[in-house]
Order: sequence, then C-alpha cells, then structure tokens
Amino acid sequence: VINEYSKSYLTKEVDDENKEGYFVIYKRLVNRISDMIQGVDAYYAYPSSLASTILEGSLHQYFLKDHFPSLTDCHGDNSPTTYFQNLVFTLLKS
Repeated sequence: VINEYSKSYLTKEVDDENKEGYFVIYKRLVNRISDMIQGVDAYYAYPSSLASTILEGSLHQYFLKDHFPSLTDCHGDNSPTTYFQNLVFTLLKS
C-alpha cells in the first residue's frame, strides 16, 4: 500500500474514475478525519486540507523512511505517526 498508494489516483483517468465512485472510501476517510479535526477545533479554517495532508503525508513519510531516510526525520522512536501527532496537536493548540 505504501509503495503504490499514489498510483491509484495519479492517472489520466482520475476524473472519470472519481465520477464512477472509485474513490468513495478514500473520500469518506478524509471526511471522517476532517470531522475529528473540527471536533477538536471548530474554528480551524482548513480541516479537509489538513485531513488529506495527514493521510497522504503519513504514507509518504513511511515511504521516505524506508527508501530515502535522509529526507525525513522519522527514524527510531520518531515514527511518522509521532510526527503527525506532533504536527496536528501543535497546530490545533495554537
């Protein structure tokens, strides 16, 4: 999943596939994360953008960790999960 995730939607046919409902589960997950963000901070202006960034970014950080470790700070105890928890909770506290 981590190595192939972007291939599912970075295609020339993405708009047609979206209209056919191929990404309904993906969009539902982003919407659920967005709802959680709004539950923590109802005034945060970009909950859907943050939600999709968390989802895509976490997969990307795991990919970098495994294949390009010099491009990430996620090593040892600093997992992508820890990074995104820090990012989100720091952002929503401010």
